[in-house]
Amino acid sequence: MAKADKIRQYQEEQNPALQLIFYQLYGKDINKELAEFTKTFEPDLLVIFHQPKNIFVQFFTQSHTKQLLSMLDVPLLILKKP
Repeated sequence: MAKADKIRQYQEEQNPALQLIFYQLYGKDINKELAEFTKTFEPDLLVIFHQPKNIFVQFFTQSHTKQLLSMLDVPLLILKKP
């Protein structure tokens, strides 16, 4: 069973009145994909996973999370991958 399915099953058992919908977005420009997604579906909350980067990648690239926080008008819940 996939992780998303386990989360969905747990949520349905704990609070069946809460409606959660899971989407996986793909694309070369994920920020653009998320912006289009929020305009189309108008979600109440976005949940994203933070992917740790090594020190060299951090030094030479910008943070997607910081870009999303400044770009989107939707609350973000950022989860750390185990």
